[in-house]
Amino acid sequence: MADNERLLAPGVSLSQKSAGGGTELTVFAMSGLTLDLSRIGRIYESLDSRDADYEHFAPLFNRSGDLGLHPELDECLITGTHVVLIDRARIAPAWRGLGGVGRPLIARLLLWIAAPAALVATHPYPIDVPLDDRDDEATVAREKAVVQRTWQSLGFEPFREDVWVMKPHLQTHEDAAKHLETVFAPYL
Repeated sequence: MADNERLLAPGVSLSQKSAGGGTELTVFAMSGLTLDLSRIGRIYESLDSRDADYEHFAPLFNRSGDLGLHPELDECLITGTHVVLIDRARIAPAWRGLGGVGRPLIARLLLWIAAPAALVATHPYPIDVPLDDRDDEATVAREKAVVQRTWQSLGFEPFREDVWVMKPHLQTHEDAAKHLETVFAPYL
């Protein structure tokens, strides 16, 4: 089997698309939403109108805080008014369990999108738990802990109700990203 054929095996990519005589593979994908607090008057309604998954982020917002951000997060507004909400981050199954390959991918992407943001938030939850195991609290707790450790290693910390935040104005994420680049440099 040719080396390139192994890349087309099941689980190596999240999606495959033929383009220009070749095949484009997606091995990592992250989705979310950026809110400009200076332009949104009704944050809860804006979140609710998008997708039910965004209701997890409601604890970040409070009418008593500046621009609708929770008062405990007001200091984040020194760098801007944008809040990045990360809904999902997925890496293809074949790349999981290899010592954290997804972390440098997330870190690199966050350096690009989070620099001008006041705050970045996620709801670290295992989205790939099989349907049969979703009622097994021990399995969900174990998988959730793995996901939370990943986000923690990227400079995120728990805020409220399973919402984790990263404050781009602090050095935490940049330091975590540099550490990951150092660790993974021999493999890149």
